[in-house]
Amino acid sequence: MEVVESPLYKLLLYSMRSPGALTADAVSQKNIPFENNPCPLRTFINDSMEYWVNAGGSLLCMKFPARLDLTGQYSHTGPYFNMPHTGLDTMILKRARVQFELHPLDASDPLGAHYPQEALDCLSRALDTLVTLTNEVEDARNASIELTKCPAVSNFWRTYMEQDQYTFLVQPKDFGDAMLEPAGYWKIWWFAQPQQNEDVSPEAHCRILQSECLRIHNLYDPENCYSGLAQLGNTKVESPDVRNEHGLLLNVHEYRTKLHDGNVVEAKVVLKIWNIRPPKDAPPNSCDANGSHAYQLILQHMQLLPCAAYMKQALHDSKGKRKATDELQGQSPTKTLKVPAKGCNIFDMELETDEE
Repeated sequence: MEVVESPLYKLLLYSMRSPGALTADAVSQKNIPFENNPCPLRTFINDSMEYWVNAGGSLLCMKFPARLDLTGQYSHTGPYFNMPHTGLDTMILKRARVQFELHPLDASDPLGAHYPQEALDCLSRALDTLVTLTNEVEDARNASIELTKCPAVSNFWRTYMEQDQYTFLVQPKDFGDAMLEPAGYWKIWWFAQPQQNEDVSPEAHCRILQSECLRIHNLYDPENCYSGLAQLGNTKVESPDVRNEHGLLLNVHEYRTKLHDGNVVEAKVVLKIWNIRPPKDAPPNSCDANGSHAYQLILQHMQLLPCAAYMKQALHDSKGKRKATDELQGQSPTKTLKVPAKGCNIFDMELETDEE
């Protein structure tokens, strides 16, 4: 397939060369020492789980591009996220969460011609690293255990066997326990994807957009599941750090119109493992009779691509290179960014030279 050096192509290159990119050095044994990982970080993370750290002891972050799948089997981005459509109560709401399904970039994708080889290599490197880290943990912890006594494993990824495809499961950071606010309602830190209620008037919708505080009763509710929550409808909804093409935070009620299936994104995640004990009432031959190890990718940041930040870098670099050439030639043209008209896609942006 012939490569198209489009804005997406060029900005994926900037992503690959930006600080924190998943380079070969970033995933080396030197940067992710086996003897230090995974480990609890109770001093600055208020939970008992284990995380991966780098050679300096700091939380390990992995940054890579991927393709957003909003319709996949493992995506929880609908009106009710991972919850049932009936019988919502406080305990169920406390466990509400969005789950993004991210596919590794592949040259056979609809936009595959716009992917530089560096981006494809990065995704291969990400998957290989996750497999290696998982195997290291399982081999070390199961070394003296019979195979039939080993804990079940829930991987960082899932597999579509028929298509022979892998997909990453990415969740925003965990919400805390519910707290009773002075106002008298339950405040549940809900890291989920609410959507705008179509019955809300344009005036009310504007007030929601201008407000920093979104409530459950503002969410899209096609089956009237939220309408019977009474005061729980005042529960605050927290937005994960998902940014649009211009670097602006997408509040959760905007996902329905601003995120699209197949969007190329840059995701920054940390790696976490839950060591889950077997349930007391688990049957001897059940899959969780020996407990389980649940591996998770926790979202720190997700940026839609192409984005203005990398576009500005491209412009800055282009100006610098052109300036050096022009000084030799005694010329001083300027580079300008052709911004597409309202409603056009950022793929239509072009770098154009205007001679003065």
